[in-house]
Amino acid sequence: MDGSVYSTNLPDNLAPGQYLVRHEIIALHLANEKGKAEFYPSCQQIKVGGNGTGVPTDDELLSFPGTYSDDDPGIYTPNVRHS
Repeated sequence: MDGSVYSTNLPDNLAPGQYLVRHEIIALHLANEKGKAEFYPSCQQIKVGGNGTGVPTDDELLSFPGTYSDDDPGIYTPNVRHS
């Protein structure tokens, strides 16, 4: 690791509590075949303070496994070329 720092903004009105944030890289070098995309997830547990009352909407929440399908655009890319 090179010590880089990355940041993101959360909604200002997010209710306090514990949240799990998932970030991932999806490698597509083999995705010209269904089921060959490679997923590299990373999760961080964060604690949000304050007095907000906002909560994520149902379409902002995901379940794993099951969020992705081999037929999703960008997951199965039959035109990816190998070098």
